Amino acid sequence: MVVLASRLLAEGAEVRAWDPVARPRELLQSVTFCDSPLEAVTGADAAVIVTEWPQLRELPTAETRDAMRRPIIVDGRNLLDPEAVRAAGFAYEGVGRPSSPFGALPETSEPGAETEAEAELHS
Repeated sequence: MVVLASRLLAEGAEVRAWDPVARPRELLQSVTFCDSPLEAVTGADAAVIVTEWPQLRELPTAETRDAMRRPIIVDGRNLLDPEAVRAAGFAYEGVGRPSSPFGALPETSEPGAETEAEAELHS
């Protein structure tokens, strides 16, 4: 959570988090820590799941959907059933799931790294 939240903050996002145990407030002073998952997603453009707390299985409800600005769930732990989440009215992206529309995209190399074919062309 710390790395993702830090990156989002650096990009100018407002970050609200919920975790019943971890509260790295000293590491994430700009993050608003909430008392419930619903509070954390209220008015949010997306909910990003990065832990496997059982309470997060209850996230895709009508109440949650209506509380969000944009009902999008990015499931970094593949905790939820994609079909059930979509049936509840959410856009859903499970990181690394084969059914992900991003799964068909080709892998890219690190910036500045040449592929073997490019290296041959330059030699």
